[in-house]
Amino acid sequence: MRSHLLTALGLALLFFLPAILCLVFVCCGWFANKRPSIKEWRILIFWWALIFAPLATILFFTSAVHLLVRQKPAQGPWLFFNYFAIALWGLCLAAAFTGKSWGRALLISWGILLFVGVVGADLATIP
Repeated sequence: MRSHLLTALGLALLFFLPAILCLVFVCCGWFANKRPSIKEWRILIFWWALIFAPLATILFFTSAVHLLVRQKPAQGPWLFFNYFAIALWGLCLAAAFTGKSWGRALLISWGILLFVGVVGADLATIP
């Protein structure tokens, strides 16, 4: 069981690594105060997207590990966490459009790569 868990962790990390790297780059640039000059409300919305994006990534990652270990679809609380993560993902992706230049591009790329990671984890369960 332990080796199966390690295999699932490694596989999930492989699927989610590009999204995690995009998120790290956008956060590093944002917190280094290299943000473009945009209106205050756009900065606030983008800032909230940067808070919720790691939470959505963590929820999807743990759900993918659970899926890869159990080899069956989410049920019970995992299903609730998946719906919550989908809502956060959608909000973050919509809020990414309020950003400007590199921040917007990286956060939109994060959203796309997170979707690809979830699909990859799901496809990995097909026998």
